[in-house]
Amino acid sequence: MKINGKILPEIIYKGFKERLDYSDYGTWNSQELDEKDIPDIRHFYNNSFRRGLIEYPEKRPHPKPYSTNKFSPLFFINNYLKIILSQKTIRKQLENYYYTYSTIGVDYPKYDPDDIDFYYNIDGYAFNHNLRKYSEFILTLRQFIKMKNLNVCEIGGGYGGLTELMIKNNLIKNYYIIDLFETLSVSMTYLIDKIKEPYSCNLINSEKDMEEIEGDFNIIFIPVKVYNNINNFLKENFEIDIFINSNSFVEMSNNDLNDYFSFIHQFNHVYLFSYNKIKRVEQGKMMSAYGFPYDSNWQDIYFKEDKRYGDLVRLSYR
Repeated sequence: MKINGKILPEIIYKGFKERLDYSDYGTWNSQELDEKDIPDIRHFYNNSFRRGLIEYPEKRPHPKPYSTNKFSPLFFINNYLKIILSQKTIRKQLENYYYTYSTIGVDYPKYDPDDIDFYYNIDGYAFNHNLRKYSEFILTLRQFIKMKNLNVCEIGGGYGGLTELMIKNNLIKNYYIIDLFETLSVSMTYLIDKIKEPYSCNLINSEKDMEEIEGDFNIIFIPVKVYNNINNFLKENFEIDIFINSNSFVEMSNNDLNDYFSFIHQFNHVYLFSYNKIKRVEQGKMMSAYGFPYDSNWQDIYFKEDKRYGDLVRLSYR
């Protein structure tokens, strides 16, 4: 169904009461999320919905890891005081990234003073480490793919920053986001506020909602539990040119990871862009981007370790 800013708060409240995706995934838990923050979920970076959505170092770090966790002196020193005291250095580094990337053809959204705690204002444009990372994604993809009128499926879309930047750079038609409902609550709220015509926003609860999608230029939000019921319909009826995953494949159980790859493997003439940790301990298990279940039909086009952050950048085609 099509969604807008007027009906979205009621949808989010209803989703939280039903706990659509609440959650064995290690991303959210009831001790950290506070439903009282839903009215201001648009400013997720200032409340309990911030978890996993903000790239380090933050512009406005919290003194606690997440808003309801117990105070940690070590975290306070390493991830709060150091960032606060280094803000001038952080801004200067980001300015260098911004001027480099904008010079070689990346366009950025206008700075909104309402986002003062999240984005830096550089020459009237928004920029932070999230947009720095997403810019690098776009610049990598541009080397190998015709970046125009793409149908994108992002598995784990965060707050919606990559979607916004790709739309700003006129790269996409339809954009599918598969994610936990809690995370979609953030990305739906953010993107409905940021994205204008000709794009429309659609929340999928059933195959019927998929059938009602009209034309191109749609942002399509699919909760994980719904995806599990409609993935065959999605494969049979909708075109996808590229799948994207940033950081969340290494956060999944092996069952969930294998399920997503089985879904992707049903497509031909499709790209997969993965940016994931080389080593990550998740729920007591060591995960690695080197261990993803690619089948033998994939051909790697770009394969590089990003040693700055310990990630593997991999673009493949089948």
